[in-house]
Amino acid sequence: MSLLALGAVLAAVRRRRGTLLALAAAGLLAPAPARAEGLTSANDPPGLRYLAHAAVSVDNPAFAYGGGVMWQFERFEVGIEAEHNPWVSIDRPSLTLGAINVYARGGWRHALSENFSYRAGVNLGASTLMVDTVGTSPGTVGPLLGLEPLSVIYHPPGNLEYEVSGFTLQVPEVQLHGWPYGYPQYRFTFAMRLR
Repeated sequence: MSLLALGAVLAAVRRRRGTLLALAAAGLLAPAPARAEGLTSANDPPGLRYLAHAAVSVDNPAFAYGGGVMWQFERFEVGIEAEHNPWVSIDRPSLTLGAINVYARGGWRHALSENFSYRAGVNLGASTLMVDTVGTSPGTVGPLLGLEPLSVIYHPPGNLEYEVSGFTLQVPEVQLHGWPYGYPQYRFTFAMRLR
């Protein structure tokens, strides 16, 4: 903290007036912490990425695996992915075919350091039901919405990057007409990106 900011804080504490204003001034006058300047380092250049991911859902038991391609800009990324999303049946311990999901993904990235980035994104696409359930039939197609508010990407030197998302909400709503049917999933996701 600079001496001028420290003096402003001490003066405000003595007078007990304008403390919030003094604290705000101290924050504005303090030197900014060192941080990454952008995503243009040699470890994370813009360009084409090939993706592979695996995910596990704990709320509605399921897992997912798939892949896709993405174009990364300096701060944003856009791409397309496809995944198989098998569901675990609760009433009888078995694995069902679940759904096939195809979606466009978009995200915003922020560099945390030379080797780490934060990512937030959204997925929009279609989900095709692969299993017969009450009131639905295989082949039914509906919308898919996904939210990824917190992902951390590790991009060491080389061509491979690793992404971990501790919370992803993926909602395949495979039927909207008649009796609506969806299978929302809170997922833990691990992905690899090849440059």
